Formats: sequence, C-alpha cells, structure tokens
Amino acid sequence: MSMVFLTIKIRRDPALRDYKLVFITDRRQLHDQLTATFGRTQDETVHDAKSIKHLQTLLHNNTPDLITATMQKFQDRSLLDPTQPATDFRPNPSDKIIILCDEAHRTQYGTLGSFMNHVLPNAPKIAFTGTPLITTDKTRNEFGSYIDTYTIEQSVADGATVQILYEGRQPKTKVTGDSLDNLFDQYFADYSGQEKEQIKNRYGTQQAILEAADRIKQICQDMVQHYRSVVEPNGFKAMIVTTSRQAAVTYKEMLDQIDAPESAVIISGDHNDEPHLVPHTDPHKQKQQIQQFQQPIQESPLSFLIVKDMLLTGFDAPVCQVMYLDRKLMDHNLLQAIARVNRTKPHKSCGYIVDYYGLSDYLSEALEVFTSEDVKGALISIEDEIPKLKARHTRCIQHFKGLDLSAIDDCIHLLKDEGKRQQFEIDFRNFSKQMEIVLPNPAANPFLRDLRLLGKICHGAKNLYRDEQLDITAAGQKVRQLIEQHLQTTGVDPKIPRSHPSIY
Repeated sequence: MSMVFLTIKIRRDPALRDYKLVFITDRRQLHDQLTATFGRTQDETVHDAKSIKHLQTLLHNNTPDLITATMQKFQDRSLLDPTQPATDFRPNPSDKIIILCDEAHRTQYGTLGSFMNHVLPNAPKIAFTGTPLITTDKTRNEFGSYIDTYTIEQSVADGATVQILYEGRQPKTKVTGDSLDNLFDQYFADYSGQEKEQIKNRYGTQQAILEAADRIKQICQDMVQHYRSVVEPNGFKAMIVTTSRQAAVTYKEMLDQIDAPESAVIISGDHNDEPHLVPHTDPHKQKQQIQQFQQPIQESPLSFLIVKDMLLTGFDAPVCQVMYLDRKLMDHNLLQAIARVNRTKPHKSCGYIVDYYGLSDYLSEALEVFTSEDVKGALISIEDEIPKLKARHTRCIQHFKGLDLSAIDDCIHLLKDEGKRQQFEIDFRNFSKQMEIVLPNPAANPFLRDLRLLGKICHGAKNLYRDEQLDITAAGQKVRQLIEQHLQTTGVDPKIPRSHPSIY
C-alpha cells in the first residue's frame, strides 16, 4: 500500500504528474498481486508488461504511463546466448521516468539490475523492502540514502503486525548440534549397511535425515497435537516449510496417515519429475488450493500448506498463525518466511514459529547481515512471554486489593465507578490476551483460577452496569471457552445478558 499511496501523491504533484512510473517486482505472484492492486486503486490504465518486447514498447511510449513488470524482463537474451536473436532493447534517456522496486534486497544488484540501469540511465529509483536493512552498503550504493525506516518493534507496537513467538520442539528431530551419523543410524536402523551407504552417497547424511519418513512421522504427530491445542481453537491455519520437494510430499503422506486436518503440497515442477511429485505441481490446482487456504476455516477445511520455497515471500494469508519450520533458512529468506505469520486478524494474538530443524543453534549466524536494531523483536521465545503474563495478572487483581476474587458481588461493586471499569476492562483484556498466547503451556496453569473468576466478575459487571465494553466474547477462543465453561457450571449463561438487574 505504500506504493499505492506514493503513486497517488505523485499524480497529484504538478511537477511529477507527467512522469512515467515503472513498478518492478521479481516474483510472478508479487507482480500479479501488485498489478491487481493498482488496477483497483488507480484511476488510470495499468500497463502490464507481458514480455521483454512489450516492456520495451511501453518504456519508449512518450506517455506518462503506469507500468508493472518483473525484473527478469530487463535482459537481452542475445548477450547471454549468441544463438538467440537480439531484442534491440534500446535505452530510453528520459529523466521523466521513475522506477519503484519492490523487494529491493534481492535482484537489483546483478546482471538484471545492471541492464535496467543501462536501459533507463536517467531514471531515479525508489526501493521498497519489508526486510530489515543489511549491514553492508550495497543497498545504499544502488538506491541512495534511506527515505524512511520502520522497524519490526514499531510495527508490533502500532498493531500493524502481531508479535512472532519462537518455540523449539523435539530435540530428537533437530539436525544441528548432534552427531548426524547417530541420527542417521536411528532413522535408518532397519536398512542394511550397503543400503545405508547408498543413501548417504545419493542424498548426503543430513538430507537423508531430513527426508526420513520415520522422523517426519514423529514430527507430524507432535505438530498436529500442537496445532489442535494452540492454533485450531481460534480458527487459524498453518504452513510447513520443508527441506526438499520430496520431504514436502512425505509430510503430506504422514499427515494423511495420522488423520490430520486437511493439507496440500505447493511445490514447483520440472519436466523430469518422478510421478509421485507431479500431482503437487499443477499451477491451476495450486491456485485453487491457495485460495482455499486463505479462506476462513469455517468455509474451507484446508488447514496446512506444505512448501519448500514457494509462498515464503509476498504471500498474504492473515488466517495463517503458525509456521512449522524444518529446514535451514538464512538472511532475508528467514525474515521473509517468518513474516507469513505476522499478519493481523481478529483474535490473532500472535504468530508462532515452531522449529524442528534447530534454528536456535545458528540464529545469530542467520541474521548477522542485518543491524541488531532492525532485527530486534523479530523472534521472541515463548518463555519470554511468561513474565509478561505474571505482570498483567498482577495488574488485574490489584483492582480488587484486599478481596478474595471468589467474593464476586463485592468485586463487582468495586467497579461501580465508570473510570475504574474502563481501566479494569483494559487490564483484563491484556491479561486475557497474554493467557491466550501462553496457553496451553503449563506455565499458564497457576493463573487459570483467577482467569475464570475475573471473567465472571467482568460478565457480572457488564450485566449490572449495562456496560457493553466488558465483553468476554472479545477474548480468544481458548480463554473464552475456559470462562464460559466456568460461568455455565455456576449457573450463569455467558451468551445471554439478563434483562433484570441481577449481578451475575
């Protein structure tokens, strides 16, 4: 949307409105998304460059067009392959062209970027990227000084994204920090010595472990348990990131074996693919599956997308709350991937990265190209949320200092003042949100009794004082279910407010 708003501003500026605007991405999906967004928001024709030749024609039209194109169209194939005919991609020396590059940390620094500079030598360039600034001067050298920066912590604080929580699972499944030979022997114990050597020679020890069906089945069993207890109650979905296309298909097979929620594999295809890979590489089928995944779980039961490289950048699915990670990712690839779970959605208190590979063993190395300030807060351990829970619980019960929370009537009467009720509503909402984040971690257990009682106090005050702000339905499903069950066991209907001035 930053590009959209900047375009509107440019078109309203008398000195800039006649400039040709060229929007560049480096992925087909991003290109289609950007083109569609401009088509919906701009009161002018959006020219989508369909080919190298079409882009050349659009760039040489003497009109202030709005053009979208992929970076890969900035090339003369005859320079790379003498058997290819020259494209006659002539430079346009106009200085009334502005280039706007999305995902500017990736493909603007090699031969494609050099050729773009050759074709549009006098066009100023503006770079956009959702990836934090790298410590080298490469970006500044290519695009100039930074116009504006917006950190991960700022985004979370503003509510533009949700906090991402990291959790390492199953030490026996990770492939870092342990003897790979021991892990290999564990997962291939039923194979002969000759068969083991053949597997090692063909795949390598680490790759063979990551693709081992026994290991993947163990992960799937733990993964489904985590999904059903943490993610599914609020109606969210999951992505699984695997080390290879073969591993992706094996994940699908293992999930189907254990009667897991519906899943789909989204991987790229090759004309030499083995038959068992082919059904998962059909672009038309993939498009349908992606659309189904993006729908609410009540409308489409497709709950897991299993990928290797596809959909790790630019894929927007707020319904996705958790990424199960089983491969090594580095640099901007890591930060782009985990950002798939930070999109906001009602009742989505956070995003989760659940790690089966062993990311924590090389996290510093994975992020060393970024400045520490810019990656601060990118991943926070679930353990770091427990002190926050304690603090928010303390703040909540201080409203009833000197009282036992089980004295419901007395506690409700303490909320007679509207200002006190408003502050209690804020504190209880924050406590409920933090409980939603930590549950079902056992660290939340000491606070369950007070959560139920505070929920009952909240419900009773809402009915007595006719205060619609005090509404437990705004809580996440796990917390709401705990409170509603408690209200029902004590004879209170949590969904139907009383019509008479009963306290609860």
